[in-house]
Amino acid sequence: MIAVSVTNLSTGKTTTYGDADHLFDTASIVKVDILAALMLQAADDGRSLTANEESLAEAMIENSDNTAA
Repeated sequence: MIAVSVTNLSTGKTTTYGDADHLFDTASIVKVDILAALMLQAADDGRSLTANEESLAEAMIENSDNTAA
């Protein structure tokens, strides 16, 4: 089964192809996006990751820890 859904964040309009009512687990690749966003936010703030952020990021990436994500 396959489905794709895209949402325009400006307008809120969503377009879906496939079974829109079926729930899918996201792949762990989402964790890479989370890490990139965290690192970008820290860089934009002109700082390094905090010890807590670094610890959670490590668990999220190395162990695929969903709670850390």
